[in-house]
Amino acid sequence: MMHQTEQEHFDFLYKHTSRDKILDPQVQYIVSHIDSHYREEKRLKASGGFRVLHKPSEQLKQIQIKILEEIKKINAEKCTISPRVFGLGESNMKENVLPHAKNRHIFKIDIKDFFDSVNYEKVKTGFKALGCNDEKAEILTRLCTYKYCIPQGVPTSSMLASICLKNCDRRIENLCEELGMVYTRYADDITISCKNKITDETQRNIKKIITQEGLTTNEKTKVVDTRSEPCEITGVILQNGKMMTKYHPDQEKHDFIKKRIPIKQSEIDPQLCGVLEWIRNIDPEYYHTLTNNQRTAKMQSE
Repeated sequence: MMHQTEQEHFDFLYKHTSRDKILDPQVQYIVSHIDSHYREEKRLKASGGFRVLHKPSEQLKQIQIKILEEIKKINAEKCTISPRVFGLGESNMKENVLPHAKNRHIFKIDIKDFFDSVNYEKVKTGFKALGCNDEKAEILTRLCTYKYCIPQGVPTSSMLASICLKNCDRRIENLCEELGMVYTRYADDITISCKNKITDETQRNIKKIITQEGLTTNEKTKVVDTRSEPCEITGVILQNGKMMTKYHPDQEKHDFIKKRIPIKQSEIDPQLCGVLEWIRNIDPEYYHTLTNNQRTAKMQSE
């Protein structure tokens, strides 16, 4: 079975004529006026302050979605990105935590200025690694970057970042395998775990790899012993081998969910529905406890 070539993967960028194929005029116009196809949008961060997103125009977004689809096809064929990397557009925070569930010691690091660290040249090199020639890689990079780096809020950014971080992921993953540890990355959040103690030397070696790959880590790092304290990984709390949410009876948001959940199912607002679905996905046992309590309360009120 023949695979679609990498050059054909991005063929939608071009118009075919009787003599040759040329860059689609709409694509050419967007490439030439790329800055005008973004708008800034500020979002409050849970930790305080703002996160600046760069929202593409609808025209540019549709092109980026097509680019992302083609990148995924190439990645499926070439296994460009490690299976230990998550957060590539799908909601898979739980899958990022599962490999660490049975390990006692957790070491977390996050990459500082994650998207800003992936610059124009790295993205172009990434497209070349996917098999694009220099001209096509240049066009694709122009369509997926803003002010010489990958912007937050763009469909292609997470996938491109992971392609550009392939070598960093591989080096840390190899070190972890040698030491009997587990490695995962969800966007800029790196998690390493093992059953035994994670030494200071190991922590330094991991940080050294990240620095050698041209990245910077945030200063605050910590090894958590999950037998004595909970550890939050991408929104999921891990303790004593059990995964739970912050709405669990042992956690800070329990009173919030207990007070908000109404007796009648029809009175649950959309935001609460999302919270309950998150609980069901991460901690089905507690979800059933919540819903059973709700049914009991309803029966008693009738």
